[in-house]
Amino acid sequence: MPRQLATWIADARSPIYSACTPSPAELPSRPDIESFSADVISRHHRSATEPNFVQVTPWKKLRRCGTRALAGLVVVSEIPACWERRTLALTVADVWSPAMGVPLEPRSLTHQHLLAAVNTELSSKAERDTVRVLDVGCGEGHLMAFLQAGLTALNPGVAVEVHGFDVIDSSSNRSEFPVSTVDRLQSLLPIVPWNDRVQSISQHEAWPYPDQSFDLVVSNQVLEHVVRLPPFMMQLSRVLAPGGCSVHVFPLRNALCDGHVLMPLIHRVRGYEQRAAMACMWSRLGVGNGRTGNIRETAERISTYLHLGTTYRYFQEFVNEAKHVDMKISYRYTQELYQQKIAAVVGGKSLKSYRRSRRAVMDWITFCMLRHVSSVTLVFEK
Repeated sequence: MPRQLATWIADARSPIYSACTPSPAELPSRPDIESFSADVISRHHRSATEPNFVQVTPWKKLRRCGTRALAGLVVVSEIPACWERRTLALTVADVWSPAMGVPLEPRSLTHQHLLAAVNTELSSKAERDTVRVLDVGCGEGHLMAFLQAGLTALNPGVAVEVHGFDVIDSSSNRSEFPVSTVDRLQSLLPIVPWNDRVQSISQHEAWPYPDQSFDLVVSNQVLEHVVRLPPFMMQLSRVLAPGGCSVHVFPLRNALCDGHVLMPLIHRVRGYEQRAAMACMWSRLGVGNGRTGNIRETAERISTYLHLGTTYRYFQEFVNEAKHVDMKISYRYTQELYQQKIAAVVGGKSLKSYRRSRRAVMDWITFCMLRHVSSVTLVFEK
């Protein structure tokens, strides 16, 4: 049964990540870990446009296998939206006006989810003429463009400014950033002055913004890569305006399967040798990325990548750090991410905003369960 469950999880995940995670031959030796991480992340962001994804989408399989449908939720955090164009989120008319340049669609369910969550937070605040949003770890800028177009369309009369930054000296370093990101954003939304809105910094530097300069801050699959959480929380609290909030989608340490190497429980093992041994075990069982080539060498590369490239945490660690910077923390909107996925699978209509009044007990129950499945949504408020 454990092997069968692991196979279900791998079958549900591997088609999705096959174009954005490395094959065993591509996994790096230790000196090459930085370039390896950058390549994984680069392919992760551009994978939604690759046509072979449409041919290997697992959802038709999941619709036929009702008892295995839960395995499909393991990957809810990064399903390219182009797989479900008929049912996913905003229509072109919702996020586009002729002045914006080109129609935009969400690149993944998390983009749609973040737009709905941010739009909900904006609707609950007093009316304002300008709203400033910061995308932390903006990468190639796809979320920035979608938020700029979507929030502008959903909030007529409000001047929306979406800014973003990324670090250039981490394991995910991309030498062409931010030039390539600005060029891509200019091609999507040419009327927006992106040169002034995309920044690059060192991971040891303060965020390049004045105090209290943003109404909302978002991040997508970033917090599991933050090595030092206290400085991150201090900067987050500093740049948020009074009454502002931030919304973050990412997996906790509770998740059953790592989304980078597609191996269950391996991210919970802290020892390098023990983690490599587990990678060998999963590879021999046919689970994850290390299923071909030299299994032992691949396992060591996987262990090195997880050690240098990821830092998974439990919820209580975020609670403690939020207290230190006088911020409130909530896990509202966690269940809505999975509702978006279910709607996409069954052909329902995606949501543009969520209910602001919460059912606290239901939020708690669903969070306790879903944090073991995949990504959660944490909200920090000043």
